[in-house]
Amino acid sequence: RDLRPEEASRLANLLEQQTKRFADRPEEARQWLGVESGDGEEIPVRAAWTFVARTLMNLDEFVTRE
Repeated sequence: RDLRPEEASRLANLLEQQTKRFADRPEEARQWLGVESGDGEEIPVRAAWTFVARTLMNLDEFVTRE
C-alpha cells in the first residue's frame, strides 16, 4: 500500500532523531553498523537510515504480505 502522509512524517521525525542520536554517539553508530572506522560524518547518517530501514522491515505489513 502507499505510505500515508502521517506515516511519512513519523518516519522523517524518526530519521532526524536517530541522526542526532548517532551524531552525538559516533561509537554507538559504528557498533550499530558493525564497522570500526569510516568517514566520521557519514557514519551517523548511515546508522540512522539503517535504523529506519530496520523499523520498516519489522512492521507486520512488511513481514506478512497478503
